[in-house]
Amino acid sequence: MFNLNREESRLAQKLLEAQKIEAQVVPDCAKVSIVGAGIMGTPGVTAKIVAALSKQKIQILQTTDSYTTIWVLVNGKDLVAAVNALHDTFLVKEA
Repeated sequence: MFNLNREESRLAQKLLEAQKIEAQVVPDCAKVSIVGAGIMGTPGVTAKIVAALSKQKIQILQTTDSYTTIWVLVNGKDLVAAVNALHDTFLVKEA
């Protein structure tokens, strides 16, 4: 999963087509990153992400992860709502 701006996306599509490589291009999407050392080895983080976004009726187009980061691809129109939902789920609220 990676994001390109519109101009780069068009060029990438042409280059991939020239090499006969099929790729799915999703226009107007946004990648949200959830970052933290606490992600590594903590069960249920992805489930919490899915639950938080599903509760807001935000479609998850794709996910990927590393040791300290989980990326979620959503429709661009849902970016602010996705960030807010994840903040509400993961950030510690001060009393």
